[in-house]
Amino acid sequence: MPVFKHIHVFNYRRFRKLLFIVSFLILSGNAFSQMRLGDIYNGFFLTDKDSVPRQHRTAFDFTYEHWLTSPNGITQKPSWGFAWSRMFEYSASPGFSFAWGIGLRSLHHYHDGFYNQYTKNDLTVVDTFMRLPVGTNYTKNKIALNYVDGLMEFRLKPGRDHIWRLYAGFRGGYLFNNHTKFKGDKGKVKDHNIPGYEKFTYGPTLRIGFSNLCVYVHYLIKPIYKNNSGQNISSLSAGLTLYLN
Repeated sequence: MPVFKHIHVFNYRRFRKLLFIVSFLILSGNAFSQMRLGDIYNGFFLTDKDSVPRQHRTAFDFTYEHWLTSPNGITQKPSWGFAWSRMFEYSASPGFSFAWGIGLRSLHHYHDGFYNQYTKNDLTVVDTFMRLPVGTNYTKNKIALNYVDGLMEFRLKPGRDHIWRLYAGFRGGYLFNNHTKFKGDKGKVKDHNIPGYEKFTYGPTLRIGFSNLCVYVHYLIKPIYKNNSGQNISSLSAGLTLYLN
């Protein structure tokens, strides 16, 4: 008999309130008491170019996507992700600052599984993720996950020239679209809005590097996939971040 587990639903309102409180406490500290946002930014553009370092405000992440767990013996194939983010920054000192921003993220996970839904004898509908039948011939089988993100970072820029970077932060995303693509002997199949994928994901981020290039890691605390049969897929993104300014 299948073991059903309760799926915890992320409370977005509480997360938004907590994020606001944390940001308010940081920005209201003595280190920031002499700074006003209107004196620094006008929309997305600096009004005073010397107020905040003109570095690392627009970022592009190129990642390798790795499943830490997988249901029913499903094997993940080489997978990749891409993300864009736009950051705002308050400098507390020449070597330390706090940044926050918005972003978009697209993850493309290739595997040998498929989504399935069936009804039990008691009329309970079960969502499940299963392995493709033996002998299935295909050239592409993937799920694409697209998120809109909120980000925050504590930024350390040690050294005289502040070339080295260590950014520790947090990224949370809302899944606004997912779709599968299958290409095999029977043609091409594309499905949208596959159940079982969590609407909200979140987890810590870390960037270490120098100049405009950093190594990037994002661990998802909440599984990207967790359905009512108890299956889950936990994920890790690792790659490079390229900053344009």
